[in-house]
Amino acid sequence: MMKKVLVFLCFTPFLQFGVAGETAAENAVTLIGHYVWTRKDGDHPGEIKAVFTPVKDGEWAVAFYFDFRGKAHIYEGTAEGKLDNGELKGTVKNDNKNRTFRFKGSTADGTFTGTHLEEGGRGERDTGRITLSPAG
Repeated sequence: MMKKVLVFLCFTPFLQFGVAGETAAENAVTLIGHYVWTRKDGDHPGEIKAVFTPVKDGEWAVAFYFDFRGKAHIYEGTAEGKLDNGELKGTVKNDNKNRTFRFKGSTADGTFTGTHLEEGGRGERDTGRITLSPAG
């Protein structure tokens, strides 16, 4: 009997994470919109999708899905703030995890308008604008 209890207790945390992960994924918020990547050779606009998965109140895991120069990208990281009305900011890493980007702005009625920038050895460099609205 004692072995059965110990086995149950050992696996209980995994069961909780599985349920919590499913609940978080079910509560994910998808926003779609447009970005402008500003470079020396001009502006490069594109479509973007962002999936915000709640971590705790006001904190999110975020993934941005977009194409740039014919290649699909996924930038992942964290965000904090409000998705409906208020300030929203976050930090993401590129696909290879060797570049860091930050975004910041505000939401009004579920629409986010903001800017993005790259952190680097020589400081921060503005990289453009982003607008996201509720999907569907």
